[in-house]
Amino acid sequence: MLFRSTDGRSTTGIDPLEAVRRATEAAGGKPRGPVLAVPVGSGEPPADIAVTDVLAAPEVALDDTVAIGATVQSGGLAGREVTVELRAADGKRLDNRKLKLRDGRQQVVFSWRAEQAGTNVLSVAVAAEAEELVQENNVAEATVEVSDRKAKVLVIDHAPR
Repeated sequence: MLFRSTDGRSTTGIDPLEAVRRATEAAGGKPRGPVLAVPVGSGEPPADIAVTDVLAAPEVALDDTVAIGATVQSGGLAGREVTVELRAADGKRLDNRKLKLRDGRQQVVFSWRAEQAGTNVLSVAVAAEAEELVQENNVAEATVEVSDRKAKVLVIDHAPR
């Protein structure tokens, strides 16, 4: 017999029901013993805003303008308007977007011009709300390499231009 205490939320790894299915299959289709879940905590999820993902091209050319995408996940704060910021490594605000929160995941897209060659660390951040218990997940980073090399292209065609 296995006792599991849980708040009912799956935040990382595989879905718990999928884990039970896999364990049952590994045991030849027969469960080895009962699994009893003991719920703990509130039935309502805690108020939280998290920047869960920042997507950027890993390498871009100097002076290119590229899209930087971010996923913002929130719960317990639906209807609230927040500002999502794109920042440079030194904390300088490069771009921002207003976002009206709804429970679940939302996408935000920024425009960024690669003005400095080398490694650029960009972060996407949302200011913490007073009700949030965990504020460390309000920021996420992406690294973009900016190349100042000029492309050399040889075009071979059947007729001179």
